[in-house]
Amino acid sequence: MAATEAPPTATKETFHLINAPGDAIHEALTGLTQHHPSLSYAPTHKIVYRSDLIDFRKDHVTTIGFSGGGHEPMFGGFVGPSFLSAYVSGNIFASPTAAQILEAIKMVQPDPGNHPGTLIVCGNYTGDILNAGLAITRAQALGYKVAFVPVGDDVAVGRKKGGKSITPYRDRRPCPSPPA
Repeated sequence: MAATEAPPTATKETFHLINAPGDAIHEALTGLTQHHPSLSYAPTHKIVYRSDLIDFRKDHVTTIGFSGGGHEPMFGGFVGPSFLSAYVSGNIFASPTAAQILEAIKMVQPDPGNHPGTLIVCGNYTGDILNAGLAITRAQALGYKVAFVPVGDDVAVGRKKGGKSITPYRDRRPCPSPPA
């Protein structure tokens, strides 16, 4: 391009950072794990996990976070030392399924009878709470030790409409059994 030529005008077709909406989550999580060797990705269930998970999970309480898709790789970036052991993504604007969450529990806690347990943290959204409750109920029936803390993180909602903030809801724990 010569110095006198105007730069190309951005159009709706050229202004996007995603190749195809249906591939956006997979591409974002794949890119995240390719850029950070300390992370690995299980694409079947959209789970990002610590690359050292096999050694770490032997004698540590593990943690899982999850959210609806469309914000990647934001929450996947919380996986690592001193924070999440794994993160599960749902589809665009949808919570991960109970089956996805259960697979993450099995991944971070392979031997339920000989593991300190797993803490699950998620936003206080209807789909997240319902699917977490289903997954945790199924996991506990299989002998897994799982505790659950929903977190209110919607600071856009004023205090008069529920008072959400970045604090755990202590009065809403559908699965109160803590890890041993």
